[in-house]
Amino acid sequence: MHAQFPFDTCQIAYYPFNTNTLDASGNGNHGTIHGASLTTDRFGNNFSAFIFDGVDDFISITPNSDVSSIGDFTISAWAYCESWEDQSGIVPDFTDFQYVFDGHSHSATATSDFLRDGFSVMYKFKTGGDELFTNSTYDIETTVITTELSIDTSVLNKWHHLVFIRNGNETRHYVDGDLISTELNNLSALNMQHDWYIGTFSANNQNYLSFNYNFDGKIDDIRIYNCALDSLAIQQLFKEPNTSVDELSENSLINVYPNPTADYIQITGIENGDVYIYDSEGRFVKSLILDKSMKIDFSDLPHGNYLLSIKSDGERIVKKVIISH
Repeated sequence: MHAQFPFDTCQIAYYPFNTNTLDASGNGNHGTIHGASLTTDRFGNNFSAFIFDGVDDFISITPNSDVSSIGDFTISAWAYCESWEDQSGIVPDFTDFQYVFDGHSHSATATSDFLRDGFSVMYKFKTGGDELFTNSTYDIETTVITTELSIDTSVLNKWHHLVFIRNGNETRHYVDGDLISTELNNLSALNMQHDWYIGTFSANNQNYLSFNYNFDGKIDDIRIYNCALDSLAIQQLFKEPNTSVDELSENSLINVYPNPTADYIQITGIENGDVYIYDSEGRFVKSLILDKSMKIDFSDLPHGNYLLSIKSDGERIVKKVIISH
């Protein structure tokens, strides 16, 4: 389950990361996991955010939506940075760049044209100790408008709500519900019909070894809109309540057995429902509709740990199942 808002009508993508990288907006802009693992979110819910190792973990997205002309936009994300790394790359005066989201680059080769239209959200650590919340927009001529903003509180080991908005010829920047800066931005519409990345710099590949810029920590609840949200909407996102069910609650009335299993499991506590099965890294395996037997056949899956996301009567709970053939 996740909260829905009136302004979601202009939503391009939403990643609640509840056991997977599926786009909950319904637009089919699903993500692909590259090493990142499921972890607890800011409410303590299990399997409800992704953690990145700061080395080579990331999530990639090939947009299914038409994003070839993005004018006004909003990106909202929650981020929990665990440590600063030595990832200075070729940029002087900085010792670390950690990308939360990067939608401005696509190149997999060492060419001079790796910059593409788009926007990015990141943390920077400046030589001397300044911690910065940084947003950038890029147009097709590789013109870059970057806003670097100091944060009153420490970045590390805290969940922060980060919002970057473009509205006409200005951008607005929010941290934890507070507007901290408004800047000019005169770039044209952005053609973002290329891959996007979560947790890394989008031109970070074997041909750009001087770039690392990987995120070390947790990322959750990324929302992308093709409109400029107002301050009231930002407050609603910042104060969004916990709508998840504690995945492995011992008090749940829904039970699965036997567990571990070699083939079938039986579900009790519900009469009907949809089941989505994921592997231990959050990759979608298969889905099914429960019949009257309330049994699920696991005999065709390799041994290992799996997550069952069970949806019934508007509620969701996740159970861990161990397959041991």
